[in-house]
Amino acid sequence: MSVYRQHLEFALTSRFLLLLAVFLFLSCTTTQPRVPESASSTPQRVVAFGPSIVEFLYEMELQNRIVGVSAFSDYPPEAASLPAMGHVNEPDYEKMLRVQPQLVLGLGEAVKVREMAERLNTPCETLRLESLADIVAAPTRLGKLMGEEEKGVALTEKLERELEDIRRETAQHAEKPRVLAVIGRADKEVFTSGKGSFVTEMVHLAGGISVTAEEPKRWLNLDWERVLAYQPDAIVVFHAYDNVSEEEQIEMADFWKRYQSLPAVRNQRVHVLTGSHLLKSGPRIFQGIRDLAAVLHTRQ
Repeated sequence: MSVYRQHLEFALTSRFLLLLAVFLFLSCTTTQPRVPESASSTPQRVVAFGPSIVEFLYEMELQNRIVGVSAFSDYPPEAASLPAMGHVNEPDYEKMLRVQPQLVLGLGEAVKVREMAERLNTPCETLRLESLADIVAAPTRLGKLMGEEEKGVALTEKLERELEDIRRETAQHAEKPRVLAVIGRADKEVFTSGKGSFVTEMVHLAGGISVTAEEPKRWLNLDWERVLAYQPDAIVVFHAYDNVSEEEQIEMADFWKRYQSLPAVRNQRVHVLTGSHLLKSGPRIFQGIRDLAAVLHTRQ
């Protein structure tokens, strides 16, 4: 899993403390791995460590080849019923051994996943999904790995068209508000995106300007002093879960009322976006951009 994904998943489930724990190697077992085999040009049994990868495979109608997923895979809904192979930083050797994958897929460096695949004598490939360009190109790479190049190219072309549609839709907005994207917060800091992050790109494509666009790290914590110094015109709180009640959304927005020195607060431009599609670097990301554009260019 990529750096951003490690930060996001941990941030959203743990009030966004950065993932700094040191993971231990899985304990040795007496079970023996299968005999090594060469990579198949059309693998029929795939373990996908990364919700985005799972979504891409479903979109390409290759879900029948998935025999295992990571614990965070929950879309489409039927993906949640697929066998869970543990977490990207702690894959379950015994479970993976039982499903006998012909190919293991991961996000970013995926060090632990690579090590596990090596123990299983199974080919392992990883995808980089840090930017929108990475996301658009991912299906083509997946198509090649799965022996379904035409399906991969077709999905990439579909995403390219969707991206161009969004550019045309948002180009009509003359106003470009300065936006603080809030991915998580704690008492003393806010978790947000910086240079090179797909969330920062989302803000720009939606017709805004990210106030943290020049921060050198893709994902970072800002203390409150820096948050106040940025003076954003709009604040967008990303809550990447479905079925969030209206009461909860109001509570998340009302938290910011204590910071009346911020233009976004004074002008009632604090927005809460909810949905599992918002922060997953997969095929639904463009719906997230449209959701963002809708709140940025609709006055309360």
